[in-house]
Amino acid sequence: MRKQRRQSLAKRGKWNPEELSFEDFKRVTSLVFYQELRNPVTQVTGFHIIHDFANTGYQHLKYCTPMNMYLLYHASFECAPAKYIEVHCINTNYVLSTLLICAKPFLVESVRKILYFHSSVEELLESFPRSTLPIKYGGTLTDYYTADYLKRANEEQGDFPAGGLKNLF
Repeated sequence: MRKQRRQSLAKRGKWNPEELSFEDFKRVTSLVFYQELRNPVTQVTGFHIIHDFANTGYQHLKYCTPMNMYLLYHASFECAPAKYIEVHCINTNYVLSTLLICAKPFLVESVRKILYFHSSVEELLESFPRSTLPIKYGGTLTDYYTADYLKRANEEQGDFPAGGLKNLF
């Protein structure tokens, strides 16, 4: 039997605060996250997330206030009915690495156990099959970017409604 799991790749450096406000960025991120949470595969297998921090800088770090970091943690780990299996951080710059390492002792044990920092993208191959990683990260996957994801996710809402599927029994 083939082991299924849901993997997400978040390229944080692609967000331009000049073009998309922080509030709208949070809304879009929540929309994608909650739509993915409706998928039965995600509900069973949980999330395997890769956060790529390449091209992040001070324009992004200014939003990493203690309040915003707490809200992110609280919404993600205490409010959302999600099962996080692994959260991998790659391509972090010096400032962000220091910030994340300083914050790690304040996280609960269950979160610390799933949080991984990688100094190189090749280290991802220890946690992810080569066939599921893009070429940029040492894998063999070529077609992974779906520009029409939100449109497709919106069409799938009927298949995965917020209240769950109708009970047939």
